[in-house]
Amino acid sequence: MSYSQNNCMSEFTARQISKALQVLRDTANRRNLIISGARYVDPLASMSNADCSYNFPCHKVTKAIQVALHGDFIFIKPGNHQASWLGGKRVTLSKWGATGVVQITP
Repeated sequence: MSYSQNNCMSEFTARQISKALQVLRDTANRRNLIISGARYVDPLASMSNADCSYNFPCHKVTKAIQVALHGDFIFIKPGNHQASWLGGKRVTLSKWGATGVVQITP
């Protein structure tokens, strides 16, 4: 982020995001920050991934909601996803990545 251009004041560059994720993944005392209270969904992930972690994201939003706890964040890779219920849970759905659109339909 920077004070120069408007988009630089509120957005990270792809390299800044990459560096931040590298630190979160590779530094022992920071690793829990990327997994604590967060679930991940990638439509290209294996259907057998069940914990919805950063390294093993779930294939479907509904699976991430099933394993999520109240207050968890669910990060979703761009694409079309189906999810018709939240199971009474309060979660935050966010896009995972800098480009693309996330569409959730019932």
